[in-house]
Amino acid sequence: LAVTPAPAQAYDPPTTQEYVSYYQLDSLRAQGYTGKGVTIALIDGPVDTSAPELAGANITDKSRCTFEAPAEAKYHGSEMAALLVSQKYGVAPDATLYTYANRTAKTTGASGTCDSADGDLDSYSALINQAIDDGAQIISISQSSNDHSDELKWAIARAMNEGVIIMASTGNTGQDENDSHLSWWSGVVGVAAINNQGGYASDYSSWGQGVT
Repeated sequence: LAVTPAPAQAYDPPTTQEYVSYYQLDSLRAQGYTGKGVTIALIDGPVDTSAPELAGANITDKSRCTFEAPAEAKYHGSEMAALLVSQKYGVAPDATLYTYANRTAKTTGASGTCDSADGDLDSYSALINQAIDDGAQIISISQSSNDHSDELKWAIARAMNEGVIIMASTGNTGQDENDSHLSWWSGVVGVAAINNQGGYASDYSSWGQGVT
């Protein structure tokens, strides 16, 4: 039997998100709070800047190394970039976004240029220091980590000393994960999720020290 292929379906990117109305982002934009003049560093998986949600956004890849990344490894970083600077629903659509790719569970074992004699070029300490060097005022990290190294301690201390804000997620397992998220450190702002009635926090959201 000859099977006629189904017509191709064009991807229809989202143009809004529920949090836009919840946080009255349209009103804030009308008042001029658009992120213009602010530089945000996103430490995450690779970002697909060709995604329709990121059209028109001011994004520069500042990654310190390269590695193999399947398509599914780019979803999270791309979604976080859209949340920050999407022209349709980003929290700060006129901000400058620098992206710093690091290896995640989806890219474990991937070959590339990130391993060096002096340590991983995509470690949190290395990327935080690089973001500070590049002039970032805010660093966003939506990943978990149990890195309690001295290198990371001093990178965070440097950020505090230079007035750079580090925001980090707390996890999605609905339990105290203090030892495995970055707000374990003083100087890192832990971010948990609220529910759609504004209650703190969503059932799936983790918690721990440093959570706002």
